[in-house]
Amino acid sequence: LTATLAPIIVDSLMVEAGEDVYIHAGESVLLSGTSNGFDFTWYPSELVNTPYSLTTYASPEQTTTYTITALDSFCSISDEVTVHVIDALTIPGSFSPNGDGTNDTWVIEGIEFFPDSNVLIYDRWGQVVADITSYSKTKAWDGTWKGKPLSDGVYFYSLDLRQNNGNKPLKGSVTIIR
Repeated sequence: LTATLAPIIVDSLMVEAGEDVYIHAGESVLLSGTSNGFDFTWYPSELVNTPYSLTTYASPEQTTTYTITALDSFCSISDEVTVHVIDALTIPGSFSPNGDGTNDTWVIEGIEFFPDSNVLIYDRWGQVVADITSYSKTKAWDGTWKGKPLSDGVYFYSLDLRQNNGNKPLKGSVTIIR
């Protein structure tokens, strides 16, 4: 007697929680999952507004990893997304690029949370004297323009964090003290 076994059909259930995001303390973020399942659960469920939907808003007070689980008739599958909460950027109002090894560049604390950021620096006549994409501590402005030191004085900046959340660039001034 010979038995013929039917093939096991593996369900093609998929789920994607989305890319990790960065927000400031007190902000909300839309978590947008994608899936071909029909039941969904976000965990921790008490930290989202609609835990049984593909999309939900989260307002964590600290960096939190959220898990979305999708279900169909046969199985479940999960994926994670982390919402990084940063307290604030610290943007210094001055720096002293005089070569003494202290405070020689304009370092923005917390900028590492915004790897796609862009900084424009303007002189008092509105001319761009620095345009730095992917601003970081290693790419911090050194008070030069086209390789030449700029004079002491007040310069103006526009810092675009490029978060695609509708926030306008941060603007202010920075003083070079030699």
